[in-house]
Amino acid sequence: MKILCLNPAFSMRAYRQMKALHNRGHEITLFHMGSGESARYVDIDFIERELQISFGRYPLSHFPGTLAPSRYRKLLEKELERGDYDVVHSFSSPDVLGAAAARYSKVPTVFDERDMVTAFRRDVLKNYIPNGLLSFSPIYKLGLSTIYKRILSIEKEANLKSSARVYVSDYTMELARKKHGIPEKRSILFYNYAMKEDIMEQQTKLSEHDGEVHIVYQGVLSLEGYRRNVLSLLKHIAKMGIHIHIFGIGSKDVISTYKEPENKIEHYHFEGTLHHDELMREITRYDFGLIPFIPVGTESEYIHTMMPNKMFDYLASGVPLLVPESKSLGPFVRRTSTGRNFRDVNDIPSLVSMEPPSFRREDYVIENHIKELEELYRSIQR
Repeated sequence: MKILCLNPAFSMRAYRQMKALHNRGHEITLFHMGSGESARYVDIDFIERELQISFGRYPLSHFPGTLAPSRYRKLLEKELERGDYDVVHSFSSPDVLGAAAARYSKVPTVFDERDMVTAFRRDVLKNYIPNGLLSFSPIYKLGLSTIYKRILSIEKEANLKSSARVYVSDYTMELARKKHGIPEKRSILFYNYAMKEDIMEQQTKLSEHDGEVHIVYQGVLSLEGYRRNVLSLLKHIAKMGIHIHIFGIGSKDVISTYKEPENKIEHYHFEGTLHHDELMREITRYDFGLIPFIPVGTESEYIHTMMPNKMFDYLASGVPLLVPESKSLGPFVRRTSTGRNFRDVNDIPSLVSMEPPSFRREDYVIENHIKELEELYRSIQR
């Protein structure tokens, strides 16, 4: 098949899906608006054709760029006429390309809900309002309300008008049913699987040397926002006498701040940044892989929908999961017996003292599931 991939911020999820499809003999064209942190350094030589879409050169051009599907009509129609595609696979966040494809494409469309925009806390939407107006409370409140309604409308259109839908987690699919009334037919669950090439030879566990539990955390590091700023939680784990090993990327100041506790807390280990292949090999040395995002506060709804890529990196490395009791992660871990769930960080010592579960690493790589996506494509060709 010839597949046109539309991805606002090219993500690891999109990269792995498209590469797996390419390896199955499909031809991929990619239109995107830039790359997210997770896929910034991946090799996309397998892509037949790539085009980066610009929001525009003028102030506030992100308004139509993210809130007006009609802006992409000519671009899509021209490409679809030129390319003779079999399917258009668009990804969320923002959903404008998915809505544009659903509205204007003459070939079947798939909308992939990676991040549900309406699950984010509403004050994130202030980024759409010019700074000069933020101090005017009535305009600010009206702006947020108007933008939220517009985003909700675009999200609904992308979900309902697409020929088929793909969801990153059970809870995201459940929310889509509640918010938009999506049909069960041609709506599938497809996780953020790792790839077979991510399965590395098992290294000797650190715990075999010292008899102590070693937890690994890898990801984008930040000091802003509850979801990304996990420094206090990581320090708390170390202070409980459990080794926590951190691999991360971030700004120079952020890296420096995350590294600082290493000299003050005995069980806190900042390991730095590794190339993906090196990281996947290194992860095999640990006893548990941590997902630290506990669903509390204003970001809880979005955190409940999350199914992070790093989960499947851990699983492909044979490392059991240590995850919070969220509406996506909790049921997944219980159903698959791939780890332990915690409601509070203070639960962790007792959980990691138990015998870790065993599972097949191969069950969590995309090559063993990509046929599900191909079958979805075929179902909308009929």
